[in-house]
Amino acid sequence: MFGDFNFGSLKGTIQDQDPFFAGETKEQSSWAAGARLGWLVTPDFLAYVNGGFTSARFSSANMVTTFVGATTAFSTPAFTTNGWFIGAGTEVTMPSILGLQLGPGWFWRNEYRYASYDRKTLADTNGIASDSSINFKPVVQTVTSQLVYKLNTGGPTYHTAPPPPVNWNGFYVNAGLGYGAWAADTTTVNAVTGACVLCVVQTQGGKGWLGAVGAGYDYQLLTRFVVGVFGDFSPSSLKGSIQDQGPETTGDIKQQWSWAAGARAGLLVTSQVLTYINGGFTSARFSGATMVSSFTGAPTTSSTSPFTTNGWFLGGGMEAAILPNLFWRNEYRVGHYSSKTIPDSGADSITFRPTVQTITSQLVYKFSWMR
Repeated sequence: MFGDFNFGSLKGTIQDQDPFFAGETKEQSSWAAGARLGWLVTPDFLAYVNGGFTSARFSSANMVTTFVGATTAFSTPAFTTNGWFIGAGTEVTMPSILGLQLGPGWFWRNEYRYASYDRKTLADTNGIASDSSINFKPVVQTVTSQLVYKLNTGGPTYHTAPPPPVNWNGFYVNAGLGYGAWAADTTTVNAVTGACVLCVVQTQGGKGWLGAVGAGYDYQLLTRFVVGVFGDFSPSSLKGSIQDQGPETTGDIKQQWSWAAGARAGLLVTSQVLTYINGGFTSARFSGATMVSSFTGAPTTSSTSPFTTNGWFLGGGMEAAILPNLFWRNEYRVGHYSSKTIPDSGADSITFRPTVQTITSQLVYKFSWMR
């Protein structure tokens, strides 16, 4: 069991569409208390899941007009909301780092966490009158990397035979599942006049599940370093919203697939456990959106077309040998894509610049005959 406190600055947009106001809100802090359950893949490598109660503090938002960005007297209050979280991660012993002896009490933890909070009703007010209320139900995803020092004050000690050495060289194939979210900076421009309709850049987003299949080649340098190249493809369904505030319409849009090609470089924490970073080129496909009225949900004649956008990605992860030819990989990746101008079949065009974050868990099979 455990408890932790997080401070940060997770910024996004809150919107009151009735007077066309928008403001920036951010999660400033959160805390959590829960329990975890793990499995020792090797004596040095722990994989675990966790869950429990969490609470988060969000800032107030000073509202501006979404058309020109002019200040207003309206704002939303700061608030605290409670909820639950689930997560998963890995933890490895860290007796030394690059030859620096740390001692037996040090561990390195990498964790993904998903938190769902209660819905809050926020008054949009100028200090005297409230124009309207905004329903706000946040979902927060985090990835953290931490050092852990264990006091080792009790509990049994299990002695096991040292694991056999692992050869990381060779071709491999990989497959797995994951979860992802995208956030897109958007603005709206009138297609006829070229004037901005939604002049304030807003951040909208979506989330959902994805798959991953790929192949690559690794080569071990000396005794501690591994380098490689790879390519992978991810069918996905990361659903969210796209908005045209000129005619006040909204539609559902989703990332349908992505692919990536790149290289990675890693450090063998132990002979069984590799921690690595990667990066390269990526491309993603987003669906079209059938627009409906933002106020009533009634269908309209407007829609946007599907599109593909290219970009680059950075990531990192941890991989452990569980059998001579079978490895378990857990990876976080963030992809930054180019801005696309999407014509709305009404009278506007929408600029859409997505950033996509994913977390995946995969099995890797390495062909020993290619070593």
